[in-house]
Amino acid sequence: MGTFVLALHSHLPYARGAGRWPHGEEWIHEAMLGTYLPLLALFHDLREAAVPYRIVVGLTPVLIEQLADRDVDARFIEYADDQIRRAESDVRRFMDQSDQERAALADFYLSSYGRLRRAYVERFRRDLVGAFADLARSGHLEILTSAATHGYLPLLDRASVEAQLRVGRRSTRRLLRLEPTGIWLPECAYAPGLERVLAENGITHFFTDAALLPGHARPAGERAHRRGQSELRRWPPHEERAAAAIVPGDTDVDVMRPYYVADSDVIAIARHDKVSGQVWSAVMGYPGDPTVLREFLDRRYTIAGGPGGHPRRVSHPSRRALIAPHIDLHRGGHSYAWGYGALAESEPAELYILLGTSHLPMSQPFAATARPYDTPFGAALNDAEFLERLATCAPFDIFESELSHQREHALEFQAVYLRYLEHSGG
Repeated sequence: MGTFVLALHSHLPYARGAGRWPHGEEWIHEAMLGTYLPLLALFHDLREAAVPYRIVVGLTPVLIEQLADRDVDARFIEYADDQIRRAESDVRRFMDQSDQERAALADFYLSSYGRLRRAYVERFRRDLVGAFADLARSGHLEILTSAATHGYLPLLDRASVEAQLRVGRRSTRRLLRLEPTGIWLPECAYAPGLERVLAENGITHFFTDAALLPGHARPAGERAHRRGQSELRRWPPHEERAAAAIVPGDTDVDVMRPYYVADSDVIAIARHDKVSGQVWSAVMGYPGDPTVLREFLDRRYTIAGGPGGHPRRVSHPSRRALIAPHIDLHRGGHSYAWGYGALAESEPAELYILLGTSHLPMSQPFAATARPYDTPFGAALNDAEFLERLATCAPFDIFESELSHQREHALEFQAVYLRYLEHSGG
């Protein structure tokens, strides 16, 4: 048995005033309309219906500073109005084409965007940060803080870490009018000794990855500590430390229980990779569930900047080449939709050769892999015969740096899209 904590972490890099579509401030507007408003509406609906719940939500200082900004607020209204106009145009276009299915889908988004815009103005009074804080004051949410600029704390010196934590908590207090005691560490990154700085800055518990805890943690028990504020100390006292493990994902840490870190009063809560990956994988940058991912990619065709509709089953000659980005599918989804939409409308090829940028150093000009790329739609298989012929012709070992593929997203995103097209009949 253990304790399951539903924790939703939220962060956006600073994009205020960074221009507009496709890579500017509209990133914030899209998150407001597609994530924060629906989430807040649901949370407030549950509270008004007297449904008992408690959820942990991480709101980074960088995020709430932007959500509370007056200019972001004004430009969000413009963005929402534009989305409503686009949905109205799609409804008329699909009705004129007698495409009832797509007209119904466009009408769904038209209704949704209109409802969320009204909620933003009337229900939440154009104050999303205040709407989150209201739920925290009523005991339905625990809001976690984070480092001021989302700095990667293990790589910073002591003074910089203290500044990140001090300024981050100050932003949270000023905007939410709450005293945060929990933190979602940027990138879940922990290093030994960090718990002491957290304790000195009023933090009683933090979220991290299970692989980082062995050798530094002991199970939390019900015994008096200096603060005694945490509600997570439910296990019998143990002084022995968890056995060290050096293989990520193969640890003795039980992700269903909290742990004290070293000899401090600070508690660590390990993130459950499998649970979080089924919703949204932080490593992959896209939903981990195939049904959710398919719906997510379907929407890339109709979002702002996208083709405006799903690919038609038109038979064009096979494409000789396709240039696609390797940015994550959320930010660059409209670009992927243009490229792979054209690919879906052409005759399928017998073999697709993927070329991508490596983000790790390699000893040879390029590296191939004989291993398939796993995707939520199933593995993207390699052509063993082609690779064998390539290895024979190349003047160097094409597999020497094969490990660089292990965490390389540039080709992974392409493999995901190819499998998506296959599952979609493209």
